[in-house]
Amino acid sequence: MSPQSSVWTGKEHEYETACGHKSYSGGKHPNFWALQPSGITLRSYAALGYLIAFGSIVSYTAYIWLLKRAEPVLVSTYAFVNPVVAVFLGWSLAGEQLSPIR
Repeated sequence: MSPQSSVWTGKEHEYETACGHKSYSGGKHPNFWALQPSGITLRSYAALGYLIAFGSIVSYTAYIWLLKRAEPVLVSTYAFVNPVVAVFLGWSLAGEQLSPIR
């Protein structure tokens, strides 16, 4: 590898970089890199902050607390229960519509 080339800038890694960008964006939106931060509302930033605070910090703390007080086999059921609770809360609090999988 030449001194001007690296894993990040070398031509030999263009395919891997493109795949990484596609994976990072979820591969769903072709204009992911055209995101305009000025178009993001304060409400969106508040929602992101809420998810970071309650979805990460509080949930992780509660998970660790529960691990100290219950059997790991019982605690691991959160992975099955959380999606059901999330769907129920979305339906009951946010008015989301439930529909069958297509």
